[in-house]
Amino acid sequence: MIKDAQFVRGALDLTQLPEAIMPEIAFVGRSNVGKSTFINRLTNRKKLAKTSSTPGRTREINYFEIRGDFEEIGEQKFFLVDLPGFGYAKMSKQLQKQIQNFMIDYIQNRDSLKVICLLNDIRRDPGEEELELRDFCFRNGKHLLVIVTKSDKVKRNDLKKRAKIISQRYHLEPEDLYLTGEKEATKSFWERVNPLLF
Repeated sequence: MIKDAQFVRGALDLTQLPEAIMPEIAFVGRSNVGKSTFINRLTNRKKLAKTSSTPGRTREINYFEIRGDFEEIGEQKFFLVDLPGFGYAKMSKQLQKQIQNFMIDYIQNRDSLKVICLLNDIRRDPGEEELELRDFCFRNGKHLLVIVTKSDKVKRNDLKKRAKIISQRYHLEPEDLYLTGEKEATKSFWERVNPLLF
């Protein structure tokens, strides 16, 4: 599926972004929600995106160039983008605002950005920030997918219950969510994303 994945660069403002020559899929969520882990899983690379147990570690927009060979559409290249986490209380308000403004500018002005994946810890109901981001993406005409992470942290019997609660908060159906703990989640993820990305 994914043939090659390379880190391109980290950017602290829009002027540092790579040239918009390929479609982009971005990942966003609260600090320590598991973005880097999910990116590594999607690309079948253990250390492509740096994982950390320290919330608020990612402060740049990190770009990865991906080359994939997909069953329906053949070989494609695109950028996979890891956005800074939000909602980390120990980060200064000034830095939080700076990162927030950067992400707003990126989502509003990056025409090559086709899909935004909003990651949500299965143990946590969507908060104000998540719902505001959902609305902001819709207003700016961006496709939004909700990815539920850390499903291994709850009992198997509670998975459906938690998925239902989270989906209701986002005004979605439970089947619209992607649970990262599912075996087939990676394949079904690309099947869902590719028509939006290319």
